[in-house]
Amino acid sequence: MRSKLLFILALLACWASTPAKAEFFSVGLDTPLSHSFTNSDLESDGVSGFGLQVKFPLMVGLGIEQYDTKIKDSSGSTLATNLYDIFFQLPVPVINITFGGGLGTTDFKCTTCGGVEPFKQASTSSAFVQLGWAILPFFDLHVGMHNTYAKLEPVDGGDKVDVGGKVTTLGLSFGF
Repeated sequence: MRSKLLFILALLACWASTPAKAEFFSVGLDTPLSHSFTNSDLESDGVSGFGLQVKFPLMVGLGIEQYDTKIKDSSGSTLATNLYDIFFQLPVPVINITFGGGLGTTDFKCTTCGGVEPFKQASTSSAFVQLGWAILPFFDLHVGMHNTYAKLEPVDGGDKVDVGGKVTTLGLSFGF
């Protein structure tokens, strides 16, 4: 009986000391590193923006992502993607594994179109996974892979253009 009690206490001590259980609330900030398109006719010429996540005590969180991706060989045209996310962080020790999804919009911004936008705003969805490593007791460095799904419809009614793809991110979160 005594050995069983000691074993249970040791398990509880190990469970309580894992980094995944230590934080009550966390805030994270990401920056996009690259954006590649599913459509082979499109190529990214750089991406900028941010992602902001807030994780609540039950390992569930909410976030917002905003990316501006320059389109190569398009005279300054960009894709502006805005997403609202919900995610879940798995309670795994050592490595923080987060997965989630988001909904939002993608706009084609044309600087040389004379004020007439060639595409309608597209509904966008995403799915993502992040892997994080605790670098200090309350700080987490993480990388993410976001798959986005969107098709722009031309204003004049032609075929839709697939602008979905993959966005790789790097971020830091602070838990307390």
